[in-house]
Amino acid sequence: MRLVTIPKTTFRNALLVILILAVPLGGFWIAQSYQVYREDVHEHEAQYMERQREMISDQVRSAIDFVDYMKSQAESRTRDKIRSRVYEAHAIATHLYEQFRGSRSPEELQAIVREALRPIRYSQGRGYYFAQAMDGTNQLFADRPENEGTSLLDTRDTRGAYVIRDMNEVIREQGEGFYSYTWTKPETEGRGFLKMSFMKAFEPFDWYIGSGEYVEDTEAEIRTEAADRLGRIRWGEDGYLFVLGSDGACITHIDAALIGRSMMNTTDSQGKPFIRELFRAGRGGGGFVEYVWNRPSKSQDEQKLAYALVYEPWGWLIGAGTYLDEIEPVLAAKRARLRRQLTASVLPVVLLVLLTGSLAIVSSFRLSHRLRREFGVFDRFFRSAADAGQEVDDSELSFTELKSLATSANAMVAKRRRDEEALRRSEGMLRSVVQAAPIGIGLVKDRVMGWTNEQLARMTEYSQEELMGMNTRVLYESREEFERVGREKRSHVSQNGIGCVETRWRRKDGSRFDVLLSSASIDPARSDAGMVLTAMDITDRKQAEIALQRAKEAAEAANECKTAFLANISHEIRTPMTAILGFADVLLGHGGSACAPAEQTDALKIIRRNGEHLLSIINDVLDVSKIEAGRMTLERIACSPCQILAEVISLSQVPAKGKGVNLKVEYASHMPATIRTDPTRLRQILINVVGNAIKFTSKGDVRLVASLVSHDGSPFLQFDVTDTGVGMTEDQAARLFQPFTQGDTSTTREFGGTGLGLAICKGLADLLGGRIGILRTQKGVGTTLRIAVPTGPLEGVSIIEDPAAATRSVSHGGSDSEMDDTPLLRGCRVLLAEDGSDNQRLVTHVLQKAGATVKVVENGVLALESVLGDGKEFFDLILMDMQMPVMDGYEATRLLRARGYGGPVIALTAHAMATDREKCIQAGCDDYACKPIDRRALIRMIDRHVSARPSGVS
Repeated sequence: MRLVTIPKTTFRNALLVILILAVPLGGFWIAQSYQVYREDVHEHEAQYMERQREMISDQVRSAIDFVDYMKSQAESRTRDKIRSRVYEAHAIATHLYEQFRGSRSPEELQAIVREALRPIRYSQGRGYYFAQAMDGTNQLFADRPENEGTSLLDTRDTRGAYVIRDMNEVIREQGEGFYSYTWTKPETEGRGFLKMSFMKAFEPFDWYIGSGEYVEDTEAEIRTEAADRLGRIRWGEDGYLFVLGSDGACITHIDAALIGRSMMNTTDSQGKPFIRELFRAGRGGGGFVEYVWNRPSKSQDEQKLAYALVYEPWGWLIGAGTYLDEIEPVLAAKRARLRRQLTASVLPVVLLVLLTGSLAIVSSFRLSHRLRREFGVFDRFFRSAADAGQEVDDSELSFTELKSLATSANAMVAKRRRDEEALRRSEGMLRSVVQAAPIGIGLVKDRVMGWTNEQLARMTEYSQEELMGMNTRVLYESREEFERVGREKRSHVSQNGIGCVETRWRRKDGSRFDVLLSSASIDPARSDAGMVLTAMDITDRKQAEIALQRAKEAAEAANECKTAFLANISHEIRTPMTAILGFADVLLGHGGSACAPAEQTDALKIIRRNGEHLLSIINDVLDVSKIEAGRMTLERIACSPCQILAEVISLSQVPAKGKGVNLKVEYASHMPATIRTDPTRLRQILINVVGNAIKFTSKGDVRLVASLVSHDGSPFLQFDVTDTGVGMTEDQAARLFQPFTQGDTSTTREFGGTGLGLAICKGLADLLGGRIGILRTQKGVGTTLRIAVPTGPLEGVSIIEDPAAATRSVSHGGSDSEMDDTPLLRGCRVLLAEDGSDNQRLVTHVLQKAGATVKVVENGVLALESVLGDGKEFFDLILMDMQMPVMDGYEATRLLRARGYGGPVIALTAHAMATDREKCIQAGCDDYACKPIDRRALIRMIDRHVSARPSGVS
């Protein structure tokens, strides 16, 4: 066997290691860089395609929503059209009657009206007028003049309904109104079409004048209008919508030559029947189709991706597309840029490998030479020294000094053996602990893995042999994440000795998982000693956090839906409540109640009282919604607690006296003259709590005791409300402040209510920084509730020594006088834009009683025509309902302001949320009145704005 020296072996092995490591590592780095380059290109291409898909599908779905909205307007547009036409005819007949009634006989007057209306046509000649006497005799039938003078009482529509009799009944009951029936068209036979007519009584002749329109004709106009508007939609360089009928006929397209042609059998330049595929995708709920089609801006065929969806009510296929060639220049530039980056990165690596190899060869040569010299020293030592593992046999030694030296040498050998055995046992124990640990453990130096346990190998799906010597960069998703984790760990280790960072690792198969990394220095005194790394798989925890966040977002979305639902319900209830409370107030307060029977007056009072109760329930529901949604806003202003208590007692005395309950306020201490809080919300809390105490007390007392106390060093006002009522059990007390919950939940419960009052009180008390709770209660004995609210700083605030006297002074110091019947609005011209006929009559009556002249229009378009049209009129003020057909109040107000109208505009709305006022003001309104309207407040508001208006402003 040939022998070699250790220095030569070391030099040869170093060269071999350099060759083995440099070439694979360089190749691996280049392959990794190329893989990152390819993934980047594919990801960019996928993101571009996804954005294009979302863009064209959004365009199509927006078009579907628009078409559906337009279709929904068919019936309301038909109603508006025929009603306005009938009003015009009625105005013409009234004008002719007034002009000639003194000079012509009744027969001549009827003939004049008849011949004036007969030739009038509208809706492209389809619309005409008819006139009918209440006895059934036809007076005007422009489409069938042969029927004039005959009785049409027995005329039936295609479903067998007596049309004229039904119309007569509408006129007798309402004076005007709509009637729907099925009627034949002149160009069709044997089939009935839905037709809608509007009739209005013309009392001078005992006639009613009417006109009708087929809903299908209006819908056809809407189809044409919708197709025209969709055909004008453009985006980008070549983005457009196309619409095809159910038979494949082109309805709208950027290429005008295709409109009207059947495209069902059209194929692209590659023979693909893409139109039929678009129909299949559109009827299946929407889908994408790729094909080749002419690009308008380049006049050449290019690959195109289209999305189509069928609008079933009309059978329309609505689609939009995008051309796919736009990504190629972007990808080509990105590929070229990445190739340059890759080349620029590879060259330094090659140079670095060559330089490292040269340095390694020189270092190996120097190391070999040094080892040769130093091993000579050891060779000489071992040639002259005894074997360290073999004890010295001192039996042949005779000198004392040598025997002592041998004893020492033998003791050293024995101690080394014991130490080696203890070290082997310790290493075995540590290896077992590390291998059994449930977390991954490894030794890392210079970002290279030196040793790992089996758990880390299982976690990453690499073997322990593969991990040893691996650069930890391989485990990270990107170089940026790799660098970020390194920076954070170094920062944490320098500050705390241990660095903990959350990141994502890649397994050997490419799958990702979340991991919590911890690092600590092996030797804090040596920065080059390396680190101990621990890794814990936290994927399950992360998924649980995501699920929790999604659940939170779902709960918040549900809460938003609930708030929107309550706001809409409030609007729908407040609108009819305006008419109910308004007309009840009119009948009670303006000329009818004094001479009306007592029974009728009581009925009106019951209507108003229950209407106000329903309104208070609506307000309570909205308050609960705003508190739960965190939208309840409070103010902090200086106010008098004695005045608030006086108002609470004044408002609560009436129900207390009605039940024979003694209500009184007491003071247990001096009181500050003013505190800083929200007086409206504090008053609401006290009225609710005192009202509850009165409701549940059939006899005895209700006491409100106020005192100034201190909590945690801050001043508070404390109110104890004590009653001698029914009291509560522990179970009832536990759910007292829950919304929609009451103590007595049986079907025969004695006391009414929604169970919202105390829930609102608790929410408001919390918002004020205070609290509310049960101080004591006993079934059959009574209850005491305690409310505490902070006063704010009391430095410089005077203290009232006798608050009871101050409260009596406030309560008897004057009353809010009712507004007298003086017409505050005399000479004021008001334009009322309101679509509800009941509210039109109510507001007109209230304003006319106040001396105003009122003109009524039904929508924003008519309001604009009245103020800015050819026949424009002067108005001192506009009352604008914000929810109207054709054009709502928001859009009408914005257009008025955009066209220079400077007069005051007051919004009328049944929405009562805080943001609704802001929305009206942002639209251009000067003020805001909520339905149901307060007659006095509305008149004062109008008077204030009209009086403040500079003279000459139009």
